[in-house]
Amino acid sequence: MSGQNVWKDRLGSHTVAHGQESSIRTSQALASELAENAQDFDGLLADVVESATPEADVENLGKRLDELLKQYRNKMPKSKFAQLKRVLNDALALLRNQADDIKSLKAAVAALQRKAAKAEADRRAVLLGQLVYTVDDIVTSYVFGPGSRPMSLNDIQTTVEYDADVQQQQRWQQVTAFAEKQGVPIGLLIVRSSALRSQRFGVAHGRPDELDSTTPDQLRAWATSSYATATELLLKFLGPLTQDSKPLRPRQDVAATFAAP
Repeated sequence: MSGQNVWKDRLGSHTVAHGQESSIRTSQALASELAENAQDFDGLLADVVESATPEADVENLGKRLDELLKQYRNKMPKSKFAQLKRVLNDALALLRNQADDIKSLKAAVAALQRKAAKAEADRRAVLLGQLVYTVDDIVTSYVFGPGSRPMSLNDIQTTVEYDADVQQQQRWQQVTAFAEKQGVPIGLLIVRSSALRSQRFGVAHGRPDELDSTTPDQLRAWATSSYATATELLLKFLGPLTQDSKPLRPRQDVAATFAAP
């Protein structure tokens, strides 16, 4: 059969193109040949065989194999030595390829883990910022009417002071009275909420399912020491204004809550 060789191992016969034996050798076949030749090495080679795994330090293993070959170069027939050297070199090449594959796989997994961790951190930051947005949205809609573009509490206060009608001013006063009743002075809420507001960007809203599923305890857990106080104040303010255990979902009757004496 021109250009082809037939070789056998414990897995059976294989017909391959000339020069491709190394590329199609399986790790099992190489292990068989190594194990058979190990008997000629007084147990020294057996130790190498046992350590020949994809997780092994391939470069260090190669050095050990070279040392063994040097030790036994003149202690066995040339044909036997040549056969053993070929098998060892094939085994080392296979292990090196496997090690490279494993390194690439581990690097890819690590990259995915870093990406997932960043995505989760970004998601939590957005939802913490959404807590402030919920306050802004509720208060803006109440003071200036449904459909009004959400404004920060500080901007609402400034607008009411310089550019609002009597009814809007009265509604803002109801909001500030409600805040006092909740034990959260509006001035303190304005100051504390500013840092958290920076966590959320105009295009970065929580998804509807996240707004439904995010709980007060989750928000407390996600808030670092820098945001813990602000988070607690916002949750306290939003308690009567949002659905049970859903601080990012406003109730339908917030107007009645603000207007209550």
